[in-house]
Amino acid sequence: MLKKESKYLFLYIALGIVVIFASIGAVYILSIEKSANIENPADLSAASPVIRYVENCLISVAKSGLNKLGEQGRIYPSVFLESEEGIVTYFYYKGNNYFPGNIEILEKELSTYIMQNLGYCIDDFTDLPYYVDDDKEKMESRVRFSENTTVLVTYPMTAQIDGNDIRISEFSAVLDFDFLSVYELTSAIYEKTKNDPEWIDIDFLADQAYEIRLIRVSENSLIYEIMDAKGPSGQEFNYRFAMKYKT
Repeated sequence: MLKKESKYLFLYIALGIVVIFASIGAVYILSIEKSANIENPADLSAASPVIRYVENCLISVAKSGLNKLGEQGRIYPSVFLESEEGIVTYFYYKGNNYFPGNIEILEKELSTYIMQNLGYCIDDFTDLPYYVDDDKEKMESRVRFSENTTVLVTYPMTAQIDGNDIRISEFSAVLDFDFLSVYELTSAIYEKTKNDPEWIDIDFLADQAYEIRLIRVSENSLIYEIMDAKGPSGQEFNYRFAMKYKT
């Protein structure tokens, strides 16, 4: 009797393991399906190494761009100061306003950065055992800042896998990073500066969810640093920008 019960118990355990692995596989395929646009859905499993390869590069380059955005205030600054802290964008400079009044401006900057640097990470797919014919000329990137950071990339390519030509056209990644809240706080600080350039509302700064550090560069120049403990790489993210009040 005991042997019979043990036999059934073994079968139940084996069946449970099979169900668990099947579920994991289904979730894995589903997650790929949501993050890439593939011409023939039947090729999804075979194409997964290529999809994951591109997505990992996409995430890495997006994080690099966000870190540069944090260090400089803008990825491509027009008016900036250079100091021991590096290049930092002026958002207010001697009565002139350079704050990006629409977050879409920064979304486009990160999109441009991704398109300029994604190819370096992919490196002609040299780390993959497949031949991939890609069309970088048709690459497009779109970034959206909200509670998360979403990146969508149109990047047509054909991967030759197991004798089949598999066509993939779109990739996406979602980073658990809320840059929108950082931007909105920066906008509020900028508005206060614009309305009264020589007044720093310390009570307002101290009442924020983020820690804010002020770095005096000269008598009339300050660097603001907004510190977010939960950055895109799982480490602290610092967003810096500069204000200059007088000549």
